Amino acid sequence: MLSNKDRAARIRRAMDEHQPPIKPSELAVVFGITPQAVSSWLATGRIDKGRLTKLAVITGKPLQFFLDSEFSAQQPLTAYLSDDEQLLLEAYRDAPPAWRLSLRLLASLPADQQARAAEQINALLSSTRRPGDAAR
Repeated sequence: MLSNKDRAARIRRAMDEHQPPIKPSELAVVFGITPQAVSSWLATGRIDKGRLTKLAVITGKPLQFFLDSEFSAQQPLTAYLSDDEQLLLEAYRDAPPAWRLSLRLLASLPADQQARAAEQINALLSSTRRPGDAAR
């Protein structure tokens, strides 16, 4: 188990290591909370589990990064992924930053909202022709 002090340091590290780095004010907007609440996380390391899960999604860090003192960032996470998950990760890494942020936000939604958002995205994608698509 990670101490609150160490968790606070890992929250800051996750924000700083994200590309581009995430500002506390940006997190406040995403979470719908005040910047002071984010500052409290950074000072105390106290954050509820639901928000910690969403923070993991947004920063791209595994949840264990924020929970486990034994977590090793040196261990390749891909060792635990299926082939499909590895393909998705590669596609995610190749995606433009705005798409990656959108995917992280989509993943942080409750399941019922994810389904609705995915339907809207699919409708939008099917109604637009992508560059390189051949006319049929």
